[in-house]
Amino acid sequence: MRSWLTGKLLPRLALGVCLSVACSALTVAIADNESALPDVQQQHQQQKKGFLAPPKPAQPEVNLPNDSTVRVIADETGYDKDLGVYVARGHVQVSKNGKVAMADTIAYNERTKRIIASGHVAILDTDGNTYFGTYADITDDFNDGYMNGFRGLMADQSRLAANKMTRIDATHTRLNQAVYTPCLPCQTDPSRMPLWQVKAAEVIRDTDAQTITYHNAWMEMWGVPVFWTPYFRHPDIGVQRQSGLLSPGFAYSKKGGFQLRIPYFQTIGPDKDLTFTPVFRVDGEPDSSPGAMGMIQYRERLTDGMFSLTGSMTIQDRFSSSGNNVHDNSFRGHIEGTGLFDLDENWRAGFDFKNTTDKDYLRDYHLGATRWLEDNAYVEGFFGRSYASAQAYSFQSTKDDLDGDTAPFVTPKLDYNFISEPMWANSFVSFDAGTMNIVRRDGENQFRLSGAPSWTLPYTSPFGDIYRLTLSVQGSFYASHDIDETADDPSASNTSSSGTTARILPKADLLWRYPFIRPGENFTQVIEPMVQLVAAPKFGNSSQVSNEDSRFFELDENRLFSANRFVGIDRYDTGSRVTYGLNWTGYFNQEGQTNIFLGQSYQFLKGEHDQDLEDSGIDQSFSDVVGRATFSPNQYLDLSYRFRTDTHGWDMKHQEVQVAAGPTDFRVSAGYIALSKTLDDSHKREFASLGLTTQFATYWSARIYGTYDIHESEISTVSAGLAYLDECFGLSLDVSYALHNGTLDDGYSGLTTFFQISFKNLGSIKG
Repeated sequence: MRSWLTGKLLPRLALGVCLSVACSALTVAIADNESALPDVQQQHQQQKKGFLAPPKPAQPEVNLPNDSTVRVIADETGYDKDLGVYVARGHVQVSKNGKVAMADTIAYNERTKRIIASGHVAILDTDGNTYFGTYADITDDFNDGYMNGFRGLMADQSRLAANKMTRIDATHTRLNQAVYTPCLPCQTDPSRMPLWQVKAAEVIRDTDAQTITYHNAWMEMWGVPVFWTPYFRHPDIGVQRQSGLLSPGFAYSKKGGFQLRIPYFQTIGPDKDLTFTPVFRVDGEPDSSPGAMGMIQYRERLTDGMFSLTGSMTIQDRFSSSGNNVHDNSFRGHIEGTGLFDLDENWRAGFDFKNTTDKDYLRDYHLGATRWLEDNAYVEGFFGRSYASAQAYSFQSTKDDLDGDTAPFVTPKLDYNFISEPMWANSFVSFDAGTMNIVRRDGENQFRLSGAPSWTLPYTSPFGDIYRLTLSVQGSFYASHDIDETADDPSASNTSSSGTTARILPKADLLWRYPFIRPGENFTQVIEPMVQLVAAPKFGNSSQVSNEDSRFFELDENRLFSANRFVGIDRYDTGSRVTYGLNWTGYFNQEGQTNIFLGQSYQFLKGEHDQDLEDSGIDQSFSDVVGRATFSPNQYLDLSYRFRTDTHGWDMKHQEVQVAAGPTDFRVSAGYIALSKTLDDSHKREFASLGLTTQFATYWSARIYGTYDIHESEISTVSAGLAYLDECFGLSLDVSYALHNGTLDDGYSGLTTFFQISFKNLGSIKG
């Protein structure tokens, strides 16, 4: 008959349950990478995003039952008064506060103050980890003791083993001949070597210094040693941030040469840190001699905000801006930063900036170069249905064909947007206002003040058709200097003007649509005719206004029914027109849908847009016809087609086809796009693309994608990737090739490769 004991009999056996604490401390020595080494790696990943993760809010304390009772279940219990030993034998289970210890025999010696467990020792903790051993001997204060034949099965299915676990003192624990792997055992041959495992002659956990240290450690893959280090240390369990080296990185380019990065992360406090990254370089153009670059990043989280500042520098030979000369021992570097601060419950402020000493520096050191670097400082406020902002911009070019002197400085740019609560008949009023001041070192300068009040009345009739009436007035005032009046007409002689200009454009916009629904047994149809009437005078634009925010125009199904088809307000969409279209959607009752849209507009009062709209789609009384067709009957097929065609010669001005077919394991995608020539193009642009992604094995996947320039009869880009990913290991290789300069993100043509090797709970190596 099994005994069940509580209270004072074997009270010290409660400490036996706490063996789990000592064991778990050791297991994390290798297993808990999320809070140890991998956590430092996570810091490296987070600094790419710009900030530390926000501090976690204080979690409410879980009120576990205040139960200090020790419960013991055993086949046999006893007490030797002469020896002062409590003994429980046979399927012994000791539990307290959710922790359970099991063994064939558990004994407590009152005189030596030691707890001894032997035979099939097993401990279950509250985190889901299970620990096993053959024999455990530990003092009742847990400052000294050991466990032989230690084994651990973690909650994430990773495994840990050691010949001996020793509790040295209250803050130090040691594992001898430890082995750790997160790889699951082979189902057909559990004795087979795991894909990779880490071994160490000795592992020390210091809970006071919050570190875990390895001595004589090495990594094995398929049982073959691939890496060895005499000493290795990473943060302890639950430590979110700790100083130390981050994972190294590798990079190579023709101009930048071979580069090795070894970042070092330094915590300064719970809310700030510093990362120093030396970059060692060999080869490159024009300076092929070995060199180095240093980069520092400082981050801090404030009570009501956060910011990050980064800077780098080196002394190196570099090409001149023209590329014909070489400047010896030039200072090169960059600075960048980002920040966001809450001023109060309605207002916040922020900044983003990035600047460099020369056009090639960011690309040479793989620091994320774009055609234009943007500096922005802003303040913005949110008030119910209204929004206000004040912004300032400046720009720097990183391309040789872009002139930085013509880049604008925009300051200030003020905007205010207001929408009222619903009023009579659910109507509402809105008001948009703003200013923008643009200054250039060389070129046009312009100040703009604008305002646009409007009133909108929505209405749904008893028959189900839907109306929306909008009355608006758009006004603006400009003070301009050196404005090129022939910018919209390249054939005209070059003249410039300065002065002030005021414009106003009243407009009425009435949109009608009537959705008809026809449900069916397997298919539901929605047919929706749409008609819009826009009434406005044909005047309102002026050649004395520089076109800064309405330079690009593309007529498509998304902008066809917009009252103002331009993206900005420097050019007014003048004139009166009627727009008509039909939108049909079919819904399959099981899954999937299909859609067709056709639309066109007729301008019966032609506006003076005061810009060259050739091939824009709205340069004639009848606009181009735009359309869209999509077909997605299930998860295995997606088909879309978009077009714009001229109604005079029925020439296709824009065509775009996208097809994706197949299951996730084998999916093919194809595309085709054709664009008519514009003033900036000497010929029609026409491209075709083809891609394939496949999961060709349990852990293996591959992809390939390419684009073909039909007009030039050449392949423009090709990229391919191969990846392996299982429960404990990841490997990826990506290769891309671009034929022309500027196609790739770093601005260089040619071959680019990227690889990454990831070890679960340890981090990754990239290059």
